[in-house]
Amino acid sequence: MNILELLKQATPSPEPMATGEWATLAFRPDLGSQQEFIIGVAAAIKGERKPFVRWLPSLSKLCSLYGDAISGSETKELLRGSEIALTGSTHSSFSKVDSGTPHVRVVPCGYFATNDVEFELDELLKRQSGFLWDERGTRESPMDDDWAYSLMINALSEVQLPRDVFLPARSIFLGGKTLKVALDNSLSYGNIVSARYSQFQTVERHIFKSLRQVMSAHKFSGRHALPALFVVLPEQGTPLESLLSKRSSDLLFEIEDMGAIQFCDPNPIEVAKKIEAWAGI
Repeated sequence: MNILELLKQATPSPEPMATGEWATLAFRPDLGSQQEFIIGVAAAIKGERKPFVRWLPSLSKLCSLYGDAISGSETKELLRGSEIALTGSTHSSFSKVDSGTPHVRVVPCGYFATNDVEFELDELLKRQSGFLWDERGTRESPMDDDWAYSLMINALSEVQLPRDVFLPARSIFLGGKTLKVALDNSLSYGNIVSARYSQFQTVERHIFKSLRQVMSAHKFSGRHALPALFVVLPEQGTPLESLLSKRSSDLLFEIEDMGAIQFCDPNPIEVAKKIEAWAGI
């Protein structure tokens, strides 16, 4: 078989959910010295008004070199001001960005592509900061779309569904494209989304990306039933709920005006029940 035949049979990889540019944030505690430390990373994502910024969760190891002043209120205020300057001057490139302080230097690092911006930035920060990374200060595993999907699989593993609605590898090939679609009840396609990211812009991007994928699947397959989104909202009584739940719910109501149906709940078990009911339609 020749190369052209192989290429014709190859299944295209799905496009990453987010693309753009990333940069490291180098901190110089002493302006009289050339010594710098990578204490943060940032990503400017296409289509986003503001960049994503990640700082080290702890400056404890830097304190051992420079003393308590590094962890003081002045340093924290400096980094906070630098982040405000970054979000105000960055659009889609870090080439001419101003950090707002001579203590922080923005170093462009090139192309950035991922399905989970926050997780990827944490991984980049871990690698770039070297010995400054403090495992004791690391964040918990992200409650992202993969987490939500796994929860639904586990919750419904012992339920006798009318049909197997979970698509292999959460993808389907239609219209010459590989689409990220998780569910198929033979009448409609659906996706499972988490609204438990730490920033609303991440929630918004994942919801719209998932919606575009299922709506494209309907377009290419000629299905007339409405596409569906199943969304796990922030847990009740948590700081994340007060920050995100209202805005996420308002966004989901907007989605219904765009020609889709949505099922959401802060309790993953309730979301799984909605998938079970949808599977029997």
